[in-house]
Amino acid sequence: MEILAEILIQTLFWLCELLFTVLGEGLFDWGWNKRAEKRKVAARDDQPETAGPVLTATGYAAFGAIFGVVTLLIAPSHMIASPALRWLNIAGSTLLAGFMLAKWREFQAKPEREEHFALNFANGCCLAFALAVTRLALAR
Repeated sequence: MEILAEILIQTLFWLCELLFTVLGEGLFDWGWNKRAEKRKVAARDDQPETAGPVLTATGYAAFGAIFGVVTLLIAPSHMIASPALRWLNIAGSTLLAGFMLAKWREFQAKPEREEHFALNFANGCCLAFALAVTRLALAR
């Protein structure tokens, strides 16, 4: 019975970390789109200026690291007890969050704007990886 409770607790912690990751991606994506809309209105142009893919990925990674620190303020200890499962969580949550962001952007896409699945997937992976590595490195 104790093993079952431990599995349930670990699963809940993993789901909480995934929720933090997805919430962070959503907030960052919302802010990024608002910034692009403001620049578009200010420039009075049909095409907003966009940052290059490297700068965008760096921004996602920086926000992921910041959000990782914020989650440490909420839950300062490791959410997953097993070190092997922590590494598996980094790989799994990174891929899952990247896929979710790419699908979200695809769902949100406007007809006049071309969305690149691979680029959005990579940006989501950068955010989730930075968040997970920050938590791994700094959690007690």
